[in-house]
Amino acid sequence: MANISDLSDDLLVKILLSIPTKDIVGTSLLSKRWRSVWKLVPKLHYDDYSHTATASSQFIEKFLQLNNAPFLEALHLNLRNDYAPKDIERWVNVGVSRSVRDLELLRNVYYFKPMSLPMSVYTHETLVVLRLKQVFIENVPSTTSLRCLKDLSLINVNFSSDETVDRFLSCCPVLETLDVLRWISEKVKTFAIRAPLLQRLKINSPVGGYQNAWKDYGFVI
Repeated sequence: MANISDLSDDLLVKILLSIPTKDIVGTSLLSKRWRSVWKLVPKLHYDDYSHTATASSQFIEKFLQLNNAPFLEALHLNLRNDYAPKDIERWVNVGVSRSVRDLELLRNVYYFKPMSLPMSVYTHETLVVLRLKQVFIENVPSTTSLRCLKDLSLINVNFSSDETVDRFLSCCPVLETLDVLRWISEKVKTFAIRAPLLQRLKINSPVGGYQNAWKDYGFVI
């Protein structure tokens, strides 16, 4: 019977893609053969649940520093701890520099502290999937181009104005899927959705006691 360690790096990477990132890194302890295979895996899916901010930062930093894949297929960060915005921005910038195609930045801070979307994202033309949570989009640069973006999720993303929403979405000409959950204190009154190729739209509306607070807000499709 063949030993799994005898497989090529390409096959081992395909196998590792199916398991969590922490377990992927853990395979480096199996044998000499496995010490560097994990560095070729083109994804980082990290959830800091049950980990301190310090430990999580060290893990993310080390993974991004040592990863040798030709490009990053996916960078998913599910962050419950309160990290410095400059640290998160640095991680995202590394992903963009590595041509990441699937970027997920989900902040789950109990007391929402606005963090601006890193500027590098606005001009990342090969991005296909973008999922954001608890991020602030204030000014959309004139150079913004998300010409390959097809899947966009905006969860509690705080836009500075109605016009900002319109400018941002207009830079996503091939958008097919849009998921929106609006932030209760945002400044946008009318969330206008103009996406000619849109195939799937999910709008999450507030419920219960929040309904009255939203009576002057709405969507235009």
